[in-house]
Amino acid sequence: VVNSYINKKIKNSLELFLGFFKNVDEKNEKIDENSLEFYEFYKIAKYANKMIDLRKENEKELDTKNREVLINLSLLDEYKKAVDAGAIVSKSDSNGVITYVNDQFCEISGYSKDELLKKPFNEIHVKKSIKFTKLLKKLNDTPSSWEGKLKNKTKDGEEFYVYLTVIPIFKEENTIDELMWVCFLAT
Repeated sequence: VVNSYINKKIKNSLELFLGFFKNVDEKNEKIDENSLEFYEFYKIAKYANKMIDLRKENEKELDTKNREVLINLSLLDEYKKAVDAGAIVSKSDSNGVITYVNDQFCEISGYSKDELLKKPFNEIHVKKSIKFTKLLKKLNDTPSSWEGKLKNKTKDGEEFYVYLTVIPIFKEENTIDELMWVCFLAT
């Protein structure tokens, strides 16, 4: 009779744990520690409940961080819209191959996006390789932004000047992944 009683209590405790572990991913419910009659099960339940508390805390922190990231992404998108509306913007890889141009760039240059993407920048600069190659080398050697005036040419061969800021975008420390080119027409 005593054996049957103990076995029943152990079985009830094990069923409680099995139910807990089956539902832990969906409900985050704790184990009722007071319903366990054996000290060993009580201790396991206490640790499991601490894990649930920690999980809830981590999920709350993750939700907060996710909201912050979404807010920052939204803010960055607004900044991008503002810059795209007021400046000639493009991006290239570290070798000067164009990876992005905004509408202003296309409008000023007379090229379509398809005509520009995946082409080297020096194809649209008047002094093809001398200054441009030096600029790329300088940016790759001493990764910092560069400002200056640059002569470009439109698709029709017309020349125009821009005030230019080139900002390196790093993949790793001191390894340039991309260059962002922000220009304004020079009059």
